[in-house]
Amino acid sequence: MKSGDTLNGAYELSEQLGQGPWAQTWAVLALEGCPLAQAGTSLVAKILSLGTMPDWKGYDYFEREAAALKSLRHRAVPRYIDSFRYQDGQASYLVMVMERIPGTSLAKEAESGRRWTEAEIETMLAELLEILDYLHQLRPPLIHRDVNPKNIILRPDGSLALVDFSGVQDAVRLAYRDTTTMVGSAGYTPIEQISGRASVRSDLYAAAASAAFLLTRTHPSDLPMQGLKLDPGAVVELSPRLTMVLDNYLEPDESKRTLPPADAIAILRGQKPVATFAQPLVETRRVAQHPAANDMLAQAEQLPSDSRVTLSTRTDLFRLLIPRPGIANPAAWSPAVFLVVWMGFIAFWTVGASRMGAPVFFPMFSLPFWAVGLFILKTFIMPRLSGFELTLSPEGGAVLSQRLLRTKTHTWPLADLGSCRVEVSAVGRRGQRETELLLEVGTKKVRFGQALSDREKRAIAANINAWLASAKG
Repeated sequence: MKSGDTLNGAYELSEQLGQGPWAQTWAVLALEGCPLAQAGTSLVAKILSLGTMPDWKGYDYFEREAAALKSLRHRAVPRYIDSFRYQDGQASYLVMVMERIPGTSLAKEAESGRRWTEAEIETMLAELLEILDYLHQLRPPLIHRDVNPKNIILRPDGSLALVDFSGVQDAVRLAYRDTTTMVGSAGYTPIEQISGRASVRSDLYAAAASAAFLLTRTHPSDLPMQGLKLDPGAVVELSPRLTMVLDNYLEPDESKRTLPPADAIAILRGQKPVATFAQPLVETRRVAQHPAANDMLAQAEQLPSDSRVTLSTRTDLFRLLIPRPGIANPAAWSPAVFLVVWMGFIAFWTVGASRMGAPVFFPMFSLPFWAVGLFILKTFIMPRLSGFELTLSPEGGAVLSQRLLRTKTHTWPLADLGSCRVEVSAVGRRGQRETELLLEVGTKKVRFGQALSDREKRAIAANINAWLASAKG
């Protein structure tokens, strides 16, 4: 592609801004007749070459960024304009057009020799945290995963914007599962993100590392360390405000990054005194104020040693993973056998009646029985054959995923969750009623764990209830 080429008859390439292995970024002008932008408006187009990609990860990142930008409405985030597929001879491209934010990246500003005062850096860090807080308050939260000076734009009016959402995660559940690809920039990426478990606190670390770079003019990888923590205070003297925020957000252990962004912003802007936060932060206060709830968490029943269920509990995160049942598990296949016999008999009746030339009433007589079979499939069979994952966190709320042929995901605020208990199921096996786990979510009830043993169900219910009591305490 070259300057002067047009895309979809609506956008003209004017200047190449970037070049990747299989993607290009161009400044484009909206042409006369462009339905989505005024003629002459300068925009940015990301152009992904489908023929040169070694795999589909680039396509996934492209689609993820487009979906994220479509959903965002913030003055400091590029506004989504358009996306489409473009064919140029034999070559196929995906194109996404977005707002062009005027200004220069903080990385280029630093390369040009610009230096900032400590007060200016406090102001910029507060504004960056404000942008991240907006992303993290969404449900499900958006995790940028590549906050660094190259992706922070300083506008002519002095305000900031955050760009390049190609590495964004669209839910906390994905952030804790994506272990195949490391997204981020060296020096600005915390340990948990390197291991594939990015969280909203990973972005806070990256923001603090960006501020440390601006303060010291030293790449975070080259900064002195105190233990495993970056120590910009060893290079330059820091104000109490910056010391408080950076000391918390540069913690290598994400569970210790406990300072809420709203409080960090207030501290950096001088709206709250640092002394207010000199005592132990959120997690410690929760433990001290609610010992009974934390005793419940410590004493909750444990899973059997041979259980295939994964259950991990921290004060800031609860994660439950129930894999698909093995084929040897009777709770998984015995209802399926019944359904096969049931549906086979109904199919024999329907086909037989049709072939014998019976009146239409006879084949139609089987419709209610087909409906019962589909109800059994959806209500009793599919839950027993599906994998189940539940993630609870104060930032992300409740994220529930069920996987069979495809993944279905639901999210709720943490406040919507009620108790979890073991209840008698509507079906039985060999004359005995089975049990299942029931979790109250708002006005609904989520049923799961039908294929587990009774001991596993009791342990899961006890741990969920104990964690919720501690988190809501």
